[in-house]
Amino acid sequence: MNTLQGAALRELVLRALAATTSQCVPTGNSSWRFRAADPAPHLITARIEDDWLVLESDHDVTIDSHGGFIGWLEKNGSIPSLAKFVIDAGNRIRLRAEVPIVEGADLPARIAETCAGLALQSCSPEPRAASVSSRSSRPEDPDLKQLCAEAGWTCVDRSGGRLVVDLQIPECFYPASVHPVEGGVAVQCELAALESVTEECGQAIAGLLLSVSSVVRPVRATLQQEQGSPERAAQLEVRFGGWPSPSEISTALESLSVACSLCGEEVKMLQTPALAGRYLTLRGWTEVLARAAA
Repeated sequence: MNTLQGAALRELVLRALAATTSQCVPTGNSSWRFRAADPAPHLITARIEDDWLVLESDHDVTIDSHGGFIGWLEKNGSIPSLAKFVIDAGNRIRLRAEVPIVEGADLPARIAETCAGLALQSCSPEPRAASVSSRSSRPEDPDLKQLCAEAGWTCVDRSGGRLVVDLQIPECFYPASVHPVEGGVAVQCELAALESVTEECGQAIAGLLLSVSSVVRPVRATLQQEQGSPERAAQLEVRFGGWPSPSEISTALESLSVACSLCGEEVKMLQTPALAGRYLTLRGWTEVLARAAA
């Protein structure tokens, strides 16, 4: 993990931000404001929180856009970086990212690819896939198993170049898949098959995962759908647009462990229609979903 503190940490982050933008304006001791692309209609704020750089766009969207919460999981799946849509504590959809400041990470490259994802989603009225060219160094013959081993996690080979890691959750088994994707690496944990539940249950599960991803860095909620298959699964993931360092992989797996421990059992409960309906009502989301469906 990162051991820098105070002024040294701020200087490291500022140098990394300068590689992405020349218009970084200080807004506090450890916070800045800038536009990631020109001309980008929305500002991005950056602030240091512990060993994280939190990036957030002022892109404003309504929670009932894009077919309800399942639609926002689909949007997240189109972003090949750490950027994500979440539901915050005020029941608003926010576009943000949390970049870990850890040992061995190519921080300028990670910020650049993340800001590219934030900027493109902000520029488009319909959030769409970002084409992100990452400068993160990628081994000529990448060995994910070795990367996981260096991160201190034991993994098992599966078909399609995927590795499976047992997340660290006491008395529960939640397997995470680690695999290469679009020049980077995805770490994912599937939680519910949406084809086997009602629409109401699916929306409740998606809303819960979007809320959890708002409080657990850098986890986001997405849909997993194999090409050519109609089946979709709600999942939590961490997505790196470039090749991650062992510390970044370890951070991703630790964060997924925390997120799944917070909501894994609740996701199982929300597959019961009566409980899902009650949950949506308690969160004040029933009318939101009605507007989304209209």
